[in-house]
Amino acid sequence: VGECVVIIGGSLTGCEIAYDLILKGKKSIVVEMKNDLIAARGVCLANSSFLRETLALHETSVYLETSCKGHPPGRRGAVRQGRQRIRCRVRFHCRFHRPIPLAAASKHVHIVGDANAVGNLRTVIWRAWDVCIKI
Repeated sequence: VGECVVIIGGSLTGCEIAYDLILKGKKSIVVEMKNDLIAARGVCLANSSFLRETLALHETSVYLETSCKGHPPGRRGAVRQGRQRIRCRVRFHCRFHRPIPLAAASKHVHIVGDANAVGNLRTVIWRAWDVCIKI
């Protein structure tokens, strides 16, 4: 990626990408439609607090209650935030999580992860645990 990356979506995934970019010495800009980062229910408070504090410590630009208009994903150019234009070479779109449902091929197949329901690593592990207990 370039030196500056715009992350569209301040969910857990978007903030984790911003954190990873910080560790790699890159500058990131997070754009979120809601009034807070990591606004989803069920996210571990320690994780969300750590990510918010890390982004603040490294002076990551965060635009809350902001929607983006600009070039389609994958094209170079700029993301527009109101009248402001944010120049970038790379954008990550971290939004609109939907499960990708799969049907079990047999009674011996158990569905976990985003094929079952959208979640995070913790919900996947808990679902896998439930499946293992039933087996």
